[in-house]
Amino acid sequence: MAAYRQAGFATDGPKPAAAFFDSRYKPGLSKWPSDYDFQLCSDTLAERSEAYWRANRALGLYTKGDWYNPYLLDRVAPGLDRWVGRWEKTWGRWVSIATYGRPYLGRTTRPDDWVVIQ
Repeated sequence: MAAYRQAGFATDGPKPAAAFFDSRYKPGLSKWPSDYDFQLCSDTLAERSEAYWRANRALGLYTKGDWYNPYLLDRVAPGLDRWVGRWEKTWGRWVSIATYGRPYLGRTTRPDDWVVIQ
């Protein structure tokens, strides 16, 4: 509550667009803790996702616009999928990996995004 008030949200001004991290879970308003979201721009993962989808067409290729379907991850990048599983067990919360190809990058990045490898 203090962080909310210090950020200026206790006034009649604009409110946050989404709930703060774990703000619904900690007081018992949500059954699940917040998740960690990672966005990976990778032409290699894009090529693998598209090739798998062309060969199988069992799942939709995209979700949320141009992001590749996260349920393809275990089929196109099993090592990355194991990494996700390890951290979900460690943190006790869902880890979401959104992947997309290079053309999507310029349309979605913001100056405050963390870029690990350019």
